[in-house]
Amino acid sequence: MTKSKRSSGSPPEFFVDRCLGKSTPRDLSAADWTVHLVTDVFPADGQFTGDDVWVEYGLKQGWTLLCSLRTRRSAAR
Repeated sequence: MTKSKRSSGSPPEFFVDRCLGKSTPRDLSAADWTVHLVTDVFPADGQFTGDDVWVEYGLKQGWTLLCSLRTRRSAAR
């Protein structure tokens, strides 16, 4: 299991997949949450970055991952 960089007392930071659009990260930021976007971390807006890569990266940072399960399930077919 990967150890999180986030301490148990600190507020969560979110790592948002591009499939959630722009409103989800905007709303979280407006509520003073820390938001990291897959599109900001990986080249080409993360379009060619596999789910396993960005998920592992986010988990190693200790971030809470936000994505659409519906999108992930359809991609697995």
